[in-house]
Amino acid sequence: MHYKLLFLLFFTGGIIYNASFDEIMRDMLSRRPGEAVLLYLEKNPWHKDLGISAAEYRYYRGVANIITARQIYYKKADCTVNALADLEYVLKNSFSVAHKINSCIYLASLSRHEIKNNKAAVRYLQQAWSLAGKNHLFYYSIIYWRLVWESISEPEYSRLFDQLKTAKNARIFDLKTLKFFSLSSGMKNIKSAAPSPIPAVVIKKPALQKILSPAAPVKPPPPEPKKNPEPATELKTEPAPTPPPVPVPPKETAAILLVKAQKALDNEDYDLALEDAGRALTLESSAQAYLLTGQAYYYLENHNKSSAVFKKACSLYPEHAALNYWYGVLLAKNKQYDEAHNYYKKSLSVDPGNPVVLMNLGSLCLLMESFSEAEDAWLQALTLDPENPYIIRNLVIFYAKYKDDQPKAAEYFSRYEKIETNRDSITYIKTFLK
Repeated sequence: MHYKLLFLLFFTGGIIYNASFDEIMRDMLSRRPGEAVLLYLEKNPWHKDLGISAAEYRYYRGVANIITARQIYYKKADCTVNALADLEYVLKNSFSVAHKINSCIYLASLSRHEIKNNKAAVRYLQQAWSLAGKNHLFYYSIIYWRLVWESISEPEYSRLFDQLKTAKNARIFDLKTLKFFSLSSGMKNIKSAAPSPIPAVVIKKPALQKILSPAAPVKPPPPEPKKNPEPATELKTEPAPTPPPVPVPPKETAAILLVKAQKALDNEDYDLALEDAGRALTLESSAQAYLLTGQAYYYLENHNKSSAVFKKACSLYPEHAALNYWYGVLLAKNKQYDEAHNYYKKSLSVDPGNPVVLMNLGSLCLLMESFSEAEDAWLQALTLDPENPYIIRNLVIFYAKYKDDQPKAAEYFSRYEKIETNRDSITYIKTFLK
């Protein structure tokens, strides 16, 4: 079931028309708290009829997560991880150059202020610089922050500084407050690149030696009278210069540790993910820390500990969709079907458009012999994700084996055959058809 987008109405010359999703997002992000935008997006999950690509949807969600991270402290860790994932996805998958540039800007802000990784921040700025044209909204902002953050060669610094000086009326996007300020007020943070004049050096010519005539030999000078040797004096030693202070690495925050844990999980280094997520939990309790901890235990096949983590997390964060889903998975694995069913339903009450949860709910209902509910769940999942081979495969088996509806089974098998790339799987599923 698609969740219809509640379109805002705009009036122009007496004509009423539906605003696009882009317009709604721009309007909400400019006037509403980030948390309100995230809530709106949760109620309106992405689907193909939304009018925008998945990358565009995730761009707006990433920006909303950054705003929320700055506005609500206890959500900072979760929102930082979510924003990083969404905006990195945009960089890799978006066809919109503008969204890629903006994502680089926001990722630079995130890296500098939440993750405390200046190298990454500079790298994102450089990537934005390579994409942005002179007419882009953030063009002079990129120059400004490169001059403030980056170690640049003197010629390049001078060139960028001169460009910035010509833009007297430019407005700079503050990567901490996410608001604009005038360039004139920010120039005090930038030093002029003009090199100091080199002082003149006077080079003394060597004294000319007087050339004497061989007819007039030079008398040797009389020997100097011997002087009593002066008593040796102690050498005065200057104190050794104080070595420069060793730079202290930035303090690890919960947000940094969660980013590390997520990367470790993605790289299938589950022990490291468990370690980083556990350290994050000691610093700050968050749903994301519990989620990563539980997932790490699950993939390490320690299902008892994973179940205990998710059970506790669900009691602390009962409205968190992913936590409820994962606890449901573990309950189903332990054959506690009724409880698993309840947690799948809780997850869907928060995130009703999640095809993965719906697909697993269908499989669970099949085990519970609730065939009608299983069918409904799979059909809803297929509506949301029409090219998911696992959902279509389940429907082929369901109609062939449990409903004895061969025409429908054949219909879904035809769709499955076009999508599935594994020929062995196709051959196996075909055995269910009569």
